[in-house]
Amino acid sequence: MIFEFITGSRYGHVGLIIVEDNKPWVYEATHPHVKKTSLEDFFKTVSKNNFGSYEYTLLESSKNLTNIEKNKLQDFAQNQLNLKTKYNYSGVTTPGKLNCSEFVHQAFESAGITNVGSYQPMKDLNLDSLSGLIKKIWGNKILNPNSLILSPFSIVTNPNLSIKFSTLPARQILSDKALYEGWINTHSFVKFKERFMLEDDVFTTIEPKLSPLVKARYPIHCNANLL
Repeated sequence: MIFEFITGSRYGHVGLIIVEDNKPWVYEATHPHVKKTSLEDFFKTVSKNNFGSYEYTLLESSKNLTNIEKNKLQDFAQNQLNLKTKYNYSGVTTPGKLNCSEFVHQAFESAGITNVGSYQPMKDLNLDSLSGLIKKIWGNKILNPNSLILSPFSIVTNPNLSIKFSTLPARQILSDKALYEGWINTHSFVKFKERFMLEDDVFTTIEPKLSPLVKARYPIHCNANLL
């Protein structure tokens, strides 16, 4: 949710689907380290919309990958799994650790495919989202405006990838108000409050202050629409 609110998008996580022996597996950088999860188990963690449909976007490379590229990409994912590369909790580029977006970005780079996702300075993000609550949770000490961050939204909107299927607003930058209204009644929002030990009434004071205006300033490449 932190990634979603600071980027003004519905994307807080991203991973790689790799087919092995005719079975799809999700390789992902998540707590506490890189994991390999069956597609069935992965969907147990995916949120659902008001219609009961899973909220996700399926992406594919805009060009057909060669067998060599596929093998290199898979080798990278397997190597990070074997190393149990730790999750980058800060979000800011940290040597030896990867967040979900950095994992996907570097996997493609290992296959010689560059620019799948892009780094951007934190000053371009909406760090004041949820009336400052996100900044408080994240910690002011690591929020250097010039620090670089790679987000799931930069992966989703990258021109090197095309959308095969989506139940989310893939090309829209959303306001705090729109994001909040989409999250407030979900189980994931309950988990968010529990994870950061937030009092139930904290949102009573925040909700009236939420802006309907888009605050994130995203890279030109994403070609996103403002909502």
